[in-house]
Amino acid sequence: METYYSMLSRHRASERPAFIDAGGRLLSYHKLFEHADAIGQCLTRLLGDANCAVGVLQDKSLTAVASIFGVLAGNKVFVPISPGLPAARRDSIVRATSMKVVIVDYALADDVALELARLGLALVFCAVDEDGLRLHVANRESIGSEPAAAIHDEPLSHILFTSGTTGTPKGVMIKAESQAAFTRTMAAAFGHNSSTRWLSVSPLYFDVVTLDLFVEAYCGSTVYLYQPGLPAAELAYTLEKHAITDVLFISSVVKMLASEFSELKRRDLSRLRQLWYGGESCPVEALRKIKQWLPHIAFAQCYGPTEVCNNSTLMRFDDVPPGHTGFMPLGRPIDSVEAYVVDTDGELLRGPGVGELYLGGVQVMAGYLGDAEGTAAKRVPNRFNPASPYPLFRTGDFVRLDADGLLWFHGRQDDLVKVRGNRISLHEVQAAFVSEPEIADAIVRVVPDSIGGFLDALEAVVICHRAIDKKALVERLRSRLPAYMVPDRIHIELRSDVPIKENGKLDRHQLLSRI
Repeated sequence: METYYSMLSRHRASERPAFIDAGGRLLSYHKLFEHADAIGQCLTRLLGDANCAVGVLQDKSLTAVASIFGVLAGNKVFVPISPGLPAARRDSIVRATSMKVVIVDYALADDVALELARLGLALVFCAVDEDGLRLHVANRESIGSEPAAAIHDEPLSHILFTSGTTGTPKGVMIKAESQAAFTRTMAAAFGHNSSTRWLSVSPLYFDVVTLDLFVEAYCGSTVYLYQPGLPAAELAYTLEKHAITDVLFISSVVKMLASEFSELKRRDLSRLRQLWYGGESCPVEALRKIKQWLPHIAFAQCYGPTEVCNNSTLMRFDDVPPGHTGFMPLGRPIDSVEAYVVDTDGELLRGPGVGELYLGGVQVMAGYLGDAEGTAAKRVPNRFNPASPYPLFRTGDFVRLDADGLLWFHGRQDDLVKVRGNRISLHEVQAAFVSEPEIADAIVRVVPDSIGGFLDALEAVVICHRAIDKKALVERLRSRLPAYMVPDRIHIELRSDVPIKENGKLDRHQLLSRI
């Protein structure tokens, strides 16, 4: 029977480079799967054949990539753990997954190794270098004599922990069947092959890892591994240096590359074929600017929650239509996803209108680890297609379905508020801010007013590339929004001064805590 790992291994005989790190060190497809096989065999000796969780606590590197593929080779469940996580959060992931083994690199600090050992974990020290693969198992006795148990009743490929509204991370369980379908669908949508040079700039615990590593390996591409958080100038230089053909950026990075300070227009990017973007809405003004500098490239917008294998819809286009403002549509569902727009009465929209987006099909998650109540609230039976064996995922996102069948983002379920009796979409206010070329991002929220706190007020925290005139900004907002939607208080922050997460996104909680 074909496993997900064997499906990914179809280029294992090739000596072509699969992954190249920022220092120019490369891992061929042949060596990648040779090392992964050895790591998988090591895990099987330690844990048996059960589909149990194995942590990978490593910085982004060739060693980390081989470790991740090795987890899949051993029929285990890949759980990425960022080395930068606070100890309490890291330990909560370890306990939640009941993992017995974590793969680390030889540079792991002694105090962290001791902390992990105290949690009862065996450590597999791993290194991929010019001498090949080195493996060493420490604290083996902590595993015990009891065989490891499968973490779920269906085979999983990985568990990704995302921020939860309660403050507790949610472990999103993705089935191997789901990931295989997603990989095939996205490979067909990408059309990538051995000529593709893909730039990976996301951290390994971010859900884009499934595109960067698995989809591209299935396609036979060459992936260049770079750390997240590269400055815009260095990103443009990196695209040129490696003759990158395709790349996926979060939308805030796209907007940064379209700023007047960008190096993009000064680089030879003639090999770049397609710019993929997602994670956040991207103003069409930024896309137009990039198209002006790089007229030969095409765009693709990806949308989808981690709970549905990261990507669920796709919108490919060569250029922004003349006169179009705001944002491009989310597009249509990809081949392995079903999409339904549901009105406030819970009924399926049969024509154009606005409603909550429900996603179905093979890509829907197995559930939230250890959270039956949370799973039941978001993963519901598919009453719109009873013949489907798969449930639906309630995204909490509102979309507009147009007459052509395209989906347009319309805000979050928790995005609609009332301020002084007026119903306001926070997303709409945010969109007005980020349409400004000088503004990289904005946070809009409801707070008590400054006079006694008896009324609600609208507050915005605006992140700018450079200093701007607040009075002029307010005037431009008033030309686009009703007066009641213009925030009462606006805080201006420079992008160089705001906290940024490892995945390149704004750290909203840390920023708001200091306002």
